[in-house]
Amino acid sequence: VNGDTLTDADVGALIDTHERAGDAALTMALIPNPEPRKYGGVRVEEDRVVGFTRPGAVDVSYHFIGLQIAESRVFVDLPDGRPSESVNAVYPALLAREPRAIAAHVCEATFQDIGTPADYLRTSLALARVEGVRMATGARAQVHASASVERTALWDDITVGAGARLEETVVCDGAAIPEGARYSRCAILPADAAAPAPHERVEQGLLISPF
Repeated sequence: VNGDTLTDADVGALIDTHERAGDAALTMALIPNPEPRKYGGVRVEEDRVVGFTRPGAVDVSYHFIGLQIAESRVFVDLPDGRPSESVNAVYPALLAREPRAIAAHVCEATFQDIGTPADYLRTSLALARVEGVRMATGARAQVHASASVERTALWDDITVGAGARLEETVVCDGAAIPEGARYSRCAILPADAAAPAPHERVEQGLLISPF
């Protein structure tokens, strides 16, 4: 299961598809591609995957929602200690060797992308709307009564100082927002948690990652 995906796909149904396919080394859970311009696609003929498309392709395609069943032989020949990309490298090579190796499990599951801070926040807000509740504040979080927190995700062990204002922000574990600070459309974490990327900045003990 991909770590940047939320889905309600039926795992039992996926297993059934894999077992019915018989000779498949891999079965991928797929839905109609919701955003072909953003996501690469999976080409399907009958019950088998026959290829992959890059983002922006005009071909009719399906979207892989990050749930799959793989036999060990899919990965057994990969070199140890070296990262390998599945959809863009391993699986096309598998199809080249075995054209019927990948079965397609086409379903109507929901799919939410949480692969970036912006995607994570958008998904959190959408789920809060569906469930009719506000986003929960993490454990041991302390938010001053005079602080303003709007459309923001607060994780564990954070503090938000007096008069601070947060809007459409993700505050990660252990971050301390100073009094009077103003942040919008960014992820915030303690400065010692990671080295800043070129588009990020460090201030007041915090790493700020705009999105």
